[in-house]
Amino acid sequence: MLLYNLIDSIAAKLECAWFNIHHSSKGAQGEKSITDVGSGAGAQSRAADSHLILRAHEEDGGVVFEGAVRSFPPIQPIGLRWKFPLWVPDLSLDPDKLKGRLSAGEQRQSERDGEGIAKLATAFANGPATVSILRGLTGLSKDRCQRLLDVLEAKGSIKWTEEKIRGNTCRLYEAVNLDDQDGATNEPF
Repeated sequence: MLLYNLIDSIAAKLECAWFNIHHSSKGAQGEKSITDVGSGAGAQSRAADSHLILRAHEEDGGVVFEGAVRSFPPIQPIGLRWKFPLWVPDLSLDPDKLKGRLSAGEQRQSERDGEGIAKLATAFANGPATVSILRGLTGLSKDRCQRLLDVLEAKGSIKWTEEKIRGNTCRLYEAVNLDDQDGATNEPF
């Protein structure tokens, strides 16, 4: 705390800003609050006016920029990618998907779900389809296929209507916005 106060007084005399680049504590950082990521004592955390951090994203090459500020409006987290010589916003990265936030089993399930959704997206290229047709095209089990369809429906990526097919009432699923599941775009600011 004394060191931070000394640096603050020097910065005030020089009318400048001071940035301290600091290392994180050991272990997964995804579940920690922004001010708890830095290694060291709580006095150090309370001494800073702003905490700006980059945390690994689930997607390779992506990071999430977050900040906790004392004297300004809150900073919304945003996904970034390194494109020499800058960190560039990537709006396709969901800032809630930090690496280390999921358990190893949850991470594997998330990856498997992504693969299953990709298979469904390919299958929907042929047009609307029933669960039976989608299962045949993707090789997904009945329960897994239905669970992923429910996820996609909740996101607004697909819709269904009831149809009579060979005398049976079936759900006929259709892609609505499957190319852009999260509503994100890659357009720069």
